[in-house]
Amino acid sequence: MNIKNSKITKILIFLCILALIATGFVLSLSKEKPLDLASIDVNKAVFFVPHQDDETLFFSQAIAASVETYGKDNIEIILVSDGAASRARKQEPIKPILDEILSKTEDITGQSFDEDTLDQASGEIFSRMRTNEFLAALSSFGIDKYTYWDFPDASLPNNINNINELMEEYILPDLGRAVLFTYSPYYDPHEDHKAVGQALMEVYENHQNELKDKVFFIIKNEDDVEKDFKESKYYKQNALLIKNKKYNSSIEAAVEEYNFSAPVDTDAIAQELADYMTNNDSDLLEAIENSKTISEIRMAIGPNYSVQGMFENLNRNLKENTLRTILHKPFVLEE
Repeated sequence: MNIKNSKITKILIFLCILALIATGFVLSLSKEKPLDLASIDVNKAVFFVPHQDDETLFFSQAIAASVETYGKDNIEIILVSDGAASRARKQEPIKPILDEILSKTEDITGQSFDEDTLDQASGEIFSRMRTNEFLAALSSFGIDKYTYWDFPDASLPNNINNINELMEEYILPDLGRAVLFTYSPYYDPHEDHKAVGQALMEVYENHQNELKDKVFFIIKNEDDVEKDFKESKYYKQNALLIKNKKYNSSIEAAVEEYNFSAPVDTDAIAQELADYMTNNDSDLLEAIENSKTISEIRMAIGPNYSVQGMFENLNRNLKENTLRTILHKPFVLEE
Protein backbone atom coordinates (compact mmCIF):
# COMPACT_ATOMS: atom_id res chain seq x y z
CA MET A 1 0.00 0.00 0.00
CA ASN A 2 2.82 2.33 0.88
CA ILE A 3 4.59 1.43 -2.37
CA LYS A 4 1.46 2.20 -4.39
CA ASN A 5 0.95 5.48 -2.56
CA SER A 6 4.57 6.40 -3.20
CA LYS A 7 4.19 5.70 -6.92
CA ILE A 8 0.97 7.65 -7.11
CA THR A 9 2.61 10.55 -5.26
CA LYS A 10 5.54 10.54 -7.67
CA ILE A 11 3.21 10.45 -10.67
CA LEU A 12 1.19 13.35 -9.28
CA ILE A 13 4.34 15.37 -8.62
CA PHE A 14 5.56 14.62 -12.14
CA LEU A 15 2.23 15.70 -13.63
CA CYS A 16 2.27 18.88 -11.54
CA ILE A 17 5.75 19.69 -12.79
CA LEU A 18 4.64 19.14 -16.39
CA ALA A 19 1.63 21.40 -15.79
CA LEU A 20 3.81 24.14 -14.33
CA ILE A 21 6.22 23.90 -17.26
CA ALA A 22 3.35 24.04 -19.73
CA THR A 23 1.78 26.98 -17.89
CA GLY A 24 5.08 28.83 -17.86
CA PHE A 25 5.51 28.16 -21.57
CA VAL A 26 2.05 29.52 -22.38
CA LEU A 27 2.61 32.58 -20.22
CA SER A 28 5.95 33.19 -21.87
CA LEU A 29 4.13 33.30 -25.20
CA SER A 30 1.26 35.50 -24.10
CA LYS A 31 2.69 37.86 -21.48
CA GLU A 32 4.97 40.83 -21.91
CA LYS A 33 8.58 40.22 -20.94
CA PRO A 34 10.15 42.62 -18.40
CA LEU A 35 12.38 45.26 -19.97
CA ASP A 36 15.90 44.77 -18.59
CA LEU A 37 17.81 47.96 -19.36
CA ALA A 38 20.85 46.85 -17.36
CA SER A 39 21.48 44.02 -19.84
CA ILE A 40 21.83 46.41 -22.79
CA ASP A 41 25.36 47.56 -23.61
CA VAL A 42 24.77 51.33 -23.73
CA ASN A 43 25.51 54.26 -21.45
CA LYS A 44 22.53 56.58 -21.90
CA ALA A 45 18.87 56.90 -22.89
CA VAL A 46 17.20 59.33 -25.29
CA PHE A 47 13.46 60.04 -25.27
CA PHE A 48 11.65 61.64 -28.21
CA VAL A 49 8.61 63.28 -26.58
CA PRO A 50 5.95 64.75 -28.91
CA HIS A 51 4.35 67.17 -26.40
CA GLN A 52 4.76 68.61 -22.94
CA ASP A 53 3.22 66.23 -20.35
CA ASP A 54 3.78 63.08 -22.47
CA GLU A 55 6.99 62.51 -20.51
CA THR A 56 5.02 62.29 -17.25
CA LEU A 57 1.77 60.68 -18.39
CA PHE A 58 3.21 57.84 -20.46
CA PHE A 59 7.03 57.88 -20.49
CA SER A 60 7.58 58.29 -16.75
CA GLN A 61 8.24 54.67 -15.81
CA ALA A 62 10.71 54.29 -18.67
CA ILE A 63 12.38 57.56 -17.66
CA ALA A 64 12.60 56.49 -14.01
CA ALA A 65 14.01 53.09 -14.98
CA SER A 66 16.57 54.77 -17.24
CA VAL A 67 17.62 57.20 -14.50
CA GLU A 68 18.11 54.22 -12.18
CA THR A 69 20.15 52.32 -14.80
CA TYR A 70 22.24 55.02 -16.47
CA GLY A 71 22.12 57.94 -14.03
CA LYS A 72 20.27 61.24 -14.37
CA ASP A 73 23.17 62.89 -16.20
CA ASN A 74 22.88 60.35 -19.01
CA ILE A 75 19.23 60.94 -19.88
CA GLU A 76 18.32 63.24 -22.77
CA ILE A 77 14.81 64.45 -23.61
CA ILE A 78 13.85 65.80 -27.03
CA LEU A 79 10.63 67.86 -27.05
CA VAL A 80 9.47 67.51 -30.64
CA SER A 81 6.55 69.97 -30.90
CA ASP A 82 5.67 73.33 -29.37
CA GLY A 83 2.45 71.99 -27.82
CA ALA A 84 0.52 75.11 -28.84
CA ALA A 85 -2.49 73.36 -30.39
CA SER A 86 -3.95 72.05 -27.13
CA ARG A 87 -7.64 72.89 -26.81
CA ALA A 88 -6.91 74.39 -23.38
CA ARG A 89 -5.43 77.43 -25.10
CA LYS A 90 -8.86 78.41 -26.45
CA GLN A 91 -10.77 77.78 -23.22
CA GLU A 92 -11.26 79.48 -19.90
CA PRO A 93 -9.41 80.44 -17.82
CA ILE A 94 -6.36 80.34 -20.09
CA LYS A 95 -7.69 82.20 -23.14
CA PRO A 96 -8.84 85.26 -21.12
CA ILE A 97 -5.40 85.48 -19.48
CA LEU A 98 -3.60 85.29 -22.83
CA ASP A 99 -5.97 87.92 -24.28
CA GLU A 100 -5.42 90.16 -21.27
CA ILE A 101 -1.63 90.02 -21.58
CA LEU A 102 -1.74 90.96 -25.24
CA SER A 103 -4.41 93.67 -24.80
CA LYS A 104 -2.41 95.34 -22.02
CA THR A 105 0.73 95.16 -24.16
CA GLU A 106 -1.12 96.98 -26.92
CA ASP A 107 -2.26 99.63 -24.44
CA ILE A 108 1.25 100.23 -23.09
CA THR A 109 2.95 100.32 -26.50
CA GLY A 110 0.16 102.15 -28.28
CA GLN A 111 0.27 99.51 -31.00
CA SER A 112 -2.56 97.49 -32.47
CA PHE A 113 -1.46 94.00 -33.49
CA ASP A 114 -3.15 92.27 -36.41
CA GLU A 115 -5.13 89.08 -35.91
CA ASP A 116 -2.41 86.75 -37.19
CA THR A 117 0.20 88.29 -34.88
CA LEU A 118 -2.13 88.03 -31.90
CA ASP A 119 -2.87 84.38 -32.65
CA GLN A 120 0.80 83.55 -33.09
CA ALA A 121 1.71 85.47 -29.93
CA SER A 122 -1.00 83.69 -27.96
CA GLY A 123 0.36 80.35 -29.17
CA GLU A 124 3.93 81.29 -28.23
CA ILE A 125 2.96 82.32 -24.71
CA PHE A 126 0.84 79.21 -24.23
CA SER A 127 3.67 77.01 -25.50
CA ARG A 128 6.06 78.62 -23.02
CA MET A 129 3.54 78.03 -20.22
CA ARG A 130 3.36 74.31 -21.05
CA THR A 131 7.13 74.10 -21.33
CA ASN A 132 7.49 75.58 -17.84
CA GLU A 133 5.57 72.57 -16.51
CA PHE A 134 7.59 70.18 -18.68
CA LEU A 135 10.92 71.53 -17.37
CA ALA A 136 9.74 71.37 -13.77
CA ALA A 137 8.74 67.73 -14.27
CA LEU A 138 12.14 66.90 -15.77
CA SER A 139 13.81 68.53 -12.77
CA SER A 140 11.84 66.24 -10.46
CA PHE A 141 13.58 63.32 -12.19
CA GLY A 142 16.91 65.13 -11.85
CA ILE A 143 17.18 65.61 -15.63
CA ASP A 144 18.64 68.78 -17.09
CA LYS A 145 19.49 67.67 -20.65
CA TYR A 146 16.74 68.61 -23.06
CA THR A 147 16.39 69.91 -26.61
CA TYR A 148 13.51 71.72 -28.34
CA TRP A 149 12.74 70.94 -31.98
CA ASP A 150 9.72 73.24 -31.89
CA PHE A 151 7.67 71.75 -34.73
CA PRO A 152 4.13 73.18 -34.79
CA ASP A 153 1.81 71.08 -32.68
CA ALA A 154 -0.55 68.88 -34.75
CA SER A 155 1.79 69.17 -37.78
CA LEU A 156 4.01 66.16 -37.06
CA PRO A 157 2.43 63.78 -39.62
CA ASN A 158 3.41 66.33 -42.29
CA ASN A 159 6.95 66.56 -40.92
CA ILE A 160 7.96 62.90 -40.60
CA ASN A 161 10.87 63.32 -43.04
CA ASN A 162 12.12 66.43 -41.23
CA ILE A 163 11.84 64.71 -37.85
CA ASN A 164 13.65 61.68 -39.25
CA GLU A 165 16.51 63.87 -40.49
CA LEU A 166 16.87 65.54 -37.10
CA MET A 167 16.83 62.16 -35.38
CA GLU A 168 19.58 60.92 -37.68
CA GLU A 169 21.70 63.99 -36.96
CA TYR A 170 21.12 63.67 -33.23
CA ILE A 171 21.70 59.93 -32.98
CA LEU A 172 24.62 59.37 -35.37
CA PRO A 173 27.42 60.75 -33.14
CA ASP A 174 26.48 58.20 -30.45
CA LEU A 175 25.02 55.54 -32.72
CA GLY A 176 24.57 52.28 -30.83
CA ARG A 177 25.56 53.76 -27.47
CA ALA A 178 22.07 54.86 -26.35
CA VAL A 179 18.65 53.29 -25.97
CA LEU A 180 15.95 55.23 -27.80
CA PHE A 181 12.30 55.62 -26.77
CA THR A 182 9.16 57.13 -28.25
CA TYR A 183 5.52 56.21 -28.92
CA SER A 184 4.46 53.21 -31.01
CA PRO A 185 4.07 53.94 -34.73
CA TYR A 186 1.21 51.44 -34.92
CA TYR A 187 -1.07 51.63 -31.90
CA ASP A 188 -1.84 55.16 -30.78
CA PRO A 189 -4.92 57.24 -31.62
CA HIS A 190 -2.88 60.48 -31.66
CA GLU A 191 -1.46 61.22 -35.10
CA ASP A 192 1.45 63.27 -33.72
CA HIS A 193 2.50 60.34 -31.52
CA LYS A 194 2.39 57.87 -34.40
CA ALA A 195 4.37 60.26 -36.61
CA VAL A 196 7.29 60.43 -34.19
CA GLY A 197 7.15 56.65 -33.88
CA GLN A 198 7.28 56.28 -37.67
CA ALA A 199 10.27 58.61 -37.87
CA LEU A 200 12.18 56.58 -35.28
CA MET A 201 11.21 53.31 -37.00
CA GLU A 202 12.80 54.64 -40.19
CA VAL A 203 15.98 55.45 -38.25
CA TYR A 204 16.00 51.91 -36.91
CA GLU A 205 15.53 50.43 -40.37
CA ASN A 206 18.53 52.44 -41.62
CA HIS A 207 20.80 51.28 -38.77
CA GLN A 208 19.47 47.88 -37.71
CA ASN A 209 22.86 46.40 -36.86
CA GLU A 210 23.88 49.25 -34.55
CA LEU A 211 20.42 49.71 -33.01
CA LYS A 212 19.44 46.07 -32.49
CA ASP A 213 17.72 45.70 -29.07
CA LYS A 214 18.17 49.43 -28.39
CA VAL A 215 14.93 50.97 -29.74
CA PHE A 216 11.65 50.81 -27.82
CA PHE A 217 8.17 52.04 -28.66
CA ILE A 218 5.75 52.90 -25.87
CA ILE A 219 2.10 51.91 -26.20
CA LYS A 220 0.18 54.83 -24.76
CA ASN A 221 -2.87 52.88 -23.63
CA GLU A 222 -3.44 49.14 -23.59
CA ASP A 223 -7.09 49.79 -24.46
CA ASP A 224 -5.92 51.18 -27.81
CA VAL A 225 -4.31 47.86 -28.71
CA GLU A 226 -6.59 45.64 -30.74
CA LYS A 227 -7.24 42.18 -29.35
CA ASP A 228 -6.01 40.57 -32.57
CA PHE A 229 -2.66 42.31 -32.17
CA LYS A 230 -2.25 41.25 -28.53
CA GLU A 231 -2.81 37.65 -29.64
CA SER A 232 -0.49 37.92 -32.65
CA LYS A 233 3.10 36.78 -33.07
CA TYR A 234 4.19 40.42 -33.20
CA TYR A 235 3.04 41.07 -29.65
CA LYS A 236 4.21 37.75 -28.26
CA GLN A 237 7.68 38.18 -29.73
CA ASN A 238 8.19 41.90 -29.14
CA ALA A 239 6.06 43.16 -26.23
CA LEU A 240 7.88 44.35 -23.10
CA LEU A 241 6.75 45.59 -19.71
CA ILE A 242 7.90 48.06 -17.06
CA LYS A 243 6.02 47.73 -13.78
CA ASN A 244 7.74 48.61 -10.53
CA LYS A 245 6.24 50.58 -7.67
CA LYS A 246 9.69 51.80 -6.60
CA TYR A 247 9.41 54.36 -9.41
CA ASN A 248 6.16 55.77 -8.03
CA SER A 249 7.71 58.45 -5.82
CA SER A 250 9.64 60.09 -8.64
CA ILE A 251 6.58 59.94 -10.91
CA GLU A 252 4.41 61.43 -8.17
CA ALA A 253 6.92 64.28 -7.85
CA ALA A 254 6.59 64.98 -11.58
CA VAL A 255 2.79 64.95 -11.31
CA GLU A 256 3.01 67.44 -8.45
CA GLU A 257 4.93 69.83 -10.70
CA TYR A 258 2.09 69.66 -13.20
CA ASN A 259 -0.39 70.33 -10.39
CA PHE A 260 1.40 73.49 -9.28
CA SER A 261 -0.41 76.72 -10.06
CA ALA A 262 0.12 80.38 -9.15
CA PRO A 263 -1.66 83.68 -9.94
CA VAL A 264 -0.60 85.23 -13.25
CA ASP A 265 0.50 88.88 -13.06
CA THR A 266 -0.68 90.07 -16.47
CA ASP A 267 0.37 93.66 -15.74
CA ALA A 268 3.99 92.67 -15.07
CA ILE A 269 4.16 90.47 -18.17
CA ALA A 270 2.67 93.14 -20.43
CA GLN A 271 5.04 95.78 -19.03
CA GLU A 272 8.06 93.53 -19.58
CA LEU A 273 7.02 92.81 -23.17
CA ALA A 274 6.44 96.50 -23.88
CA ASP A 275 9.77 97.50 -22.33
CA TYR A 276 11.65 94.89 -24.34
CA MET A 277 10.01 96.00 -27.59
CA THR A 278 10.88 99.64 -26.89
CA ASN A 279 14.43 99.10 -25.64
CA ASN A 280 15.40 96.62 -28.37
CA ASP A 281 13.33 98.00 -31.24
CA SER A 282 11.88 94.49 -31.55
CA ASP A 283 8.54 92.97 -32.43
CA LEU A 284 6.09 91.27 -30.08
CA LEU A 285 7.19 87.70 -30.86
CA GLU A 286 10.83 88.44 -30.11
CA ALA A 287 9.81 90.04 -26.83
CA ILE A 288 7.82 86.93 -25.90
CA GLU A 289 10.76 84.69 -26.76
CA ASN A 290 13.01 86.66 -24.40
CA SER A 291 10.53 87.19 -21.57
CA LYS A 292 11.59 86.06 -18.10
CA THR A 293 8.18 86.57 -16.50
CA ILE A 294 6.51 84.23 -19.01
CA SER A 295 9.04 81.59 -17.95
CA GLU A 296 7.52 81.75 -14.46
CA ILE A 297 3.85 81.18 -15.39
CA ARG A 298 2.39 78.00 -13.89
CA MET A 299 -1.31 77.18 -14.32
CA ALA A 300 -1.51 73.36 -13.99
CA ILE A 301 -2.64 73.21 -17.61
CA GLY A 302 -2.59 69.43 -18.06
CA PRO A 303 -4.34 68.25 -14.87
CA ASN A 304 -6.94 71.03 -14.86
CA TYR A 305 -7.73 71.88 -18.45
CA SER A 306 -6.31 69.79 -21.31
CA VAL A 307 -5.86 66.14 -20.24
CA GLN A 308 -7.53 66.02 -16.83
CA GLY A 309 -8.77 62.45 -17.28
CA MET A 310 -5.32 61.17 -18.15
CA PHE A 311 -3.77 62.68 -15.02
CA GLU A 312 -6.62 61.26 -12.94
CA ASN A 313 -5.95 57.81 -14.41
CA LEU A 314 -2.23 58.12 -13.71
CA ASN A 315 -2.87 59.19 -10.11
CA ARG A 316 -5.24 56.26 -9.61
CA ASN A 317 -2.69 53.77 -10.94
CA LEU A 318 0.01 55.24 -8.73
CA LYS A 319 -2.21 55.03 -5.66
CA GLU A 320 -3.23 51.44 -6.39
CA ASN A 321 0.26 50.33 -7.53
CA THR A 322 -1.19 49.21 -10.86
CA LEU A 323 0.84 51.44 -13.21
CA ARG A 324 2.11 49.48 -16.22
CA THR A 325 4.10 50.65 -19.22
CA ILE A 326 3.83 48.39 -22.27
CA LEU A 327 6.50 48.77 -24.94
CA HIS A 328 7.45 46.86 -28.04
CA LYS A 329 10.62 46.28 -29.99
CA PRO A 330 10.71 47.28 -33.68
CA PHE A 331 8.89 45.04 -36.11
CA VAL A 332 7.37 45.37 -39.57
CA LEU A 333 3.75 44.41 -40.07
CA GLU A 334 3.30 41.97 -42.92
CA GLU A 335 0.80 42.85 -45.60
